[in-house]
Amino acid sequence: MRMIAADLALCMLEQPRSLRGLARGPLHLSGAEVRDGALLVGGQPVDPARDYRVAGTDWELEPYGGYVEAEWDLRVQYDMPVIMREAMEEYLAGAGPVAVTLGRIEGPLT
Repeated sequence: MRMIAADLALCMLEQPRSLRGLARGPLHLSGAEVRDGALLVGGQPVDPARDYRVAGTDWELEPYGGYVEAEWDLRVQYDMPVIMREAMEEYLAGAGPVAVTLGRIEGPLT
């Protein structure tokens, strides 16, 4: 689906609603990072005139997940031949050890 830059930034920069009383962190965006409170994609600030193509689960892209607002009227298309858990298991089985790089978020989220 496509998301306007302003909504994409809100998903990353604002704290989502808690889940069962526990705080949750920001969404993961491949190629994105937060530096000094600004969202960067590919090392560049998000372009307010651009739409960004995003992928996620229904929980992340529907209002009940706490990351998006119903007023955004997102037009999500779901492709469900494989559930997320199965896709991750298949990928990890073939990818070998997974390396995690920390430091994607630097400074406070504002």
